[in-house]
This record gives sequence, C-alpha cells and structure tokens, in this order.
Amino acid sequence: MANVLTPELVNHSVDPIGSPGENASGKEEAQLVRAALMKLDAVQREVLELSFFEGLSHQQIADRLQSPLGTVKSRIRQGLNRLRTKLTPTFQERNQE
Repeated sequence: MANVLTPELVNHSVDPIGSPGENASGKEEAQLVRAALMKLDAVQREVLELSFFEGLSHQQIADRLQSPLGTVKSRIRQGLNRLRTKLTPTFQERNQE
C-alpha cells in the first residue's frame, strides 16, 4: 500500500528547484492533507502527528501515551486508511486534469 503522507506533504515543503506550478501544486496538496487530518478522530490524528510530524517510533508513541503498542499501531493504520479514503478521489481527479 502506498503511504498517503509522503515526506513532502508532511513537512509542508516542496522541491525548491521545481517550477512555480509544481510548487503551487505541492502547497495545495499539503493543504488537502492537513484538512483531511483535521477530520480524523482525535486519537488517530494524535498518533499520526506524533509519528509523522515528530518522528517518534511506534514504541515511543506507546510510551508517551501510556497505551499498548498494538493499540498505537492499530490507530496509525486506521488513521492512514481513513486518510487514503478521503484523499484518493481528490488526488485521482487532480491527476486526470
């Protein structure tokens, strides 16, 4: 499965060498991902933010949240699946234009 949260989108950055159109597209994509993240349940959003934005391992997240490792992994997987469901139609439409 492809990971919806690519490093470019997570870090809110784009290729500085790319064309202005590519830069605008990257910023729009980052905004779409951030908006989709805000629609997730708080627990799913929290573990995804800790993992992708803070770079914590699954075990570190479990320790910080005082949750079982399996619970953290499940929440990450559920959150990624929900993001994929929300974002796939949008990105497919954008790629067809």
